[in-house]
Parts: sequence; C-alpha cells; structure tokens
Amino acid sequence: MAAIVTVTLNPSVDRSASVKYITPDDKLPCTDGRIDPGGGGLNICRGLKTLGGSGEAIYTSGGPVGQMLSSLLDQLDIPHRPQLIQEWTRENFVILEEVSGKEYRFNLPGPTLKPAEWQSILDLVRSMQPSPSFIVGSGSLAAGVPTDFFRQLGLIAAERGSHYILDTSGEALVEALKSPLYLIKPNLRELRNLSGKPLEHAEEQEAAAASLVADGSCKFVVLSLGAAGALLVGKDLKQHFRSPTVPLRSTVGAGDSMVAGILLRLQQGTSITEAVAYGVACGAAAVATPGTGFGSKDFVERLYEQVRQGL
Repeated sequence: MAAIVTVTLNPSVDRSASVKYITPDDKLPCTDGRIDPGGGGLNICRGLKTLGGSGEAIYTSGGPVGQMLSSLLDQLDIPHRPQLIQEWTRENFVILEEVSGKEYRFNLPGPTLKPAEWQSILDLVRSMQPSPSFIVGSGSLAAGVPTDFFRQLGLIAAERGSHYILDTSGEALVEALKSPLYLIKPNLRELRNLSGKPLEHAEEQEAAAASLVADGSCKFVVLSLGAAGALLVGKDLKQHFRSPTVPLRSTVGAGDSMVAGILLRLQQGTSITEAVAYGVACGAAAVATPGTGFGSKDFVERLYEQVRQGL
C-alpha cells in the first residue's frame, strides 16, 4: 500500500508537440511529439516517480483512451487503480509555437460520470488497508460529480486518520473547506475568489491565507505565485519562497510538480518549510521542461539549493 494516494476524477491523455508557427488552413509539421498521462493526481504520481518516490493513483478510466491511459501508467511503473466508467476518458493537446514561444492548450470535453461511478471512488478510498498517510484530491471534477465530492473525500480522510491535501478550484474548493484539510495549494486567482477581495499587495495575500488557517479551514496554505515563488502560511508561520530563475518552456503540470515535491519531503519527515522549499524547486523544474514533462531529480536538487539560499 502506498503511503500517498491521489484521487483524480477527470484525468486525460495529454499530447504535446512543437510547431514552428501556427497558421490557419495549412498542414503544420510538428516535432517533439509526446504522450503522457494527465490530470492532477496522475501528474503528482509522475512527479513522485521522477523524484524517486511513489504514489498510488486512483482515477476514472473509460473507453480506448482510458485503456491508453492505464497502459501509459503501466509503462511508467506507477501503481494505479482505474475505476471503469461508461464514457470515454478525455484527451488534451498542448502545442508550442517555436517562433513566438507561446503555448496553446486545447482541452477536449470530458466524460459525464454516473452517481455509481464517482461513488465507487469514495468507496475504494474508504476501504483501503492500511490507511494511506496522505490522501490527495487534485484537479477538476468531471461533469456529473457533485461539487461537494472533495468535501466527502476529506471526511473519509479524517475517518482514516490520513492527512488530506487538496489542489482544486471553484465551488469544489469552497465546499471542501468544510472538511478537515491539512494543506491547500491555491493560486492567487483562487485565493481572491475565496476571499472576495482583489489582494493586490503581499500583506493582503498573507492576511487572506492566514484567515483560512485561523478559522480552521486548513492547517497550512501554500499560495502559488508562479514566477514569484510561493507563500506558506500556518499557525504562527509565514514564509515566502523565491522561485529560481529558469527558462519558460511550459507551465503545464508545474503546480502538480510542486505538490509532488511537498508530498515527498513530508513523507520523508522533513519540516513543512523544507517541504515547500523543495516543492518550489520542483515547480520551477517543470516550467523549464518542454510539454508535460518534469525536470530530472538532479535538476530539482540544484534548484532546491537556490531556493534554500534565498530563505
């Protein structure tokens, strides 16, 4: 049994490639094509694998695309438990235009889950033996899944004595804050939505994150600030982390890579401050890696030293 279990309701097969320039009507020759498992929890498990750790992925899988997704996870030697659904798993496309350096993302519609399909995910987590150390809810909810799904998952995590980490947005995040949460990782837009305030200044961002901790919504908030790094807030704890300067090649999966780094170090018993510093390095490594790939472990370690020096 993996100590880290991720739950993904709307996974995908992610295809990425590069093209010199994008124009209408022409047939555009692409290079650097690759196919990867996608979706929050699956990306986290991929990141853990890259870093020398391990996480078990629970996810929905439907049709030939779902079969391809499971095959990709097998090839990566990632432990996984697909929960079969009737409709097909979705595909996403990421195209890098080389001339401009701009990245274009195309997300196809995903499946609509039946009540028995999303309920089977909760039942599986509830029955896992022994209890995972960490349960991670990540990514968007598929159509047909109630907005309080992640709250229900959080209540199960509390029953099991597992630390519950969540990386989602919108109403799903609002509802989930009603359950016991160990850590959430909003970006600035998501924190603004939660607070209902513009949060233009660092002091306001700190106060908004601190209010979530003070009212018992979660133990820690890790506010992702993109190229500006991250802010960690807990009880009597506020720490800014500067992100290393890296070439911008792709932002796909950077947030999931950050969560993977945090999880790995928490599982290894480090402090939350060290874990978030490592997570920031992982996010930067992903940004510097084309497509939906993650940076190498050696690259992450070099960036981690830079983050630590900036504390």
